[in-house]
Amino acid sequence: MNKRDTGSGPNVGEAFRPPAAPLPAWLPTRQRNRLPLAVYRESGAFFLTIATAYRRPWFADAVIAQHCIAELQSSCETHRFGLLAYCFMPDHLHVLVSTEGGSDLVRLIHGFKQKTAWWFKNREAAGGLKASPTSGSPTVPRLWQKSYYDHVLRKDEDIAAIVRYIVENPVRAGLVTSLDEYPHRWNAYGVLEAV
Repeated sequence: MNKRDTGSGPNVGEAFRPPAAPLPAWLPTRQRNRLPLAVYRESGAFFLTIATAYRRPWFADAVIAQHCIAELQSSCETHRFGLLAYCFMPDHLHVLVSTEGGSDLVRLIHGFKQKTAWWFKNREAAGGLKASPTSGSPTVPRLWQKSYYDHVLRKDEDIAAIVRYIVENPVRAGLVTSLDEYPHRWNAYGVLEAV
């Protein structure tokens, strides 16, 4: 018989109940890290940065980068987003997407991260896509850092400048001297393809 059955001991649910009275105004409160969800369903363009867990350089492995590129393309198509540009740096991803409305950016990113993390965990845990990632070893590394950075582009922002920022990243970081040398980047505008 456990404590709950005997009626003795504290009720665990009490620890998660909100306080009966409002908290004092002088106590610090946590700021929201996201805009209202409706913003992510409106038409527009979104610039995102998604980091790997502990900033590990997973995308230096071409197999991982190529799998994630294919999944990003598929996820954008599934969730009705236009993929405008991306660059998989060794430890993070920059991506620019757009929608005419009715699509959900939060669902897009959640789905993309979930599918790629599942594949990655299986690959790392089992050396192939065989085992369930929920049954793996606790030492299996994670692919993604929790959350991501997002920027909703204003109407007056120059999309070409953001695309240029994304595709020039490998050169600025000193990974290559010419963009032709870096395979894990692409843009729909043909910006700086031969730089």
